[in-house]
Amino acid sequence: MFWLPIFLVIFFAFIMVLAGKEGLPGISLIAVLTHTLIVKIAFWEHPLLWMLIFFTVQLWAMFVVTFFQRNRWRSLEKMGSD
Repeated sequence: MFWLPIFLVIFFAFIMVLAGKEGLPGISLIAVLTHTLIVKIAFWEHPLLWMLIFFTVQLWAMFVVTFFQRNRWRSLEKMGSD
């Protein structure tokens, strides 16, 4: 029971990394939303809830940073092509 939350985070982080590498922020958003809902529904009474909330915040931060960094790269590429 204690290993299930860790594998949950690893699974969704892996999906987010692949989506970020391919430049698909929508899939990354779906992954982090799904992870948040699973934590809220299935693990709310879990003894390691504090750890799950910490990892969920990290996944949200990874999504936000990836999304804005991707847009910044896009604007820098447009400036270089002019």
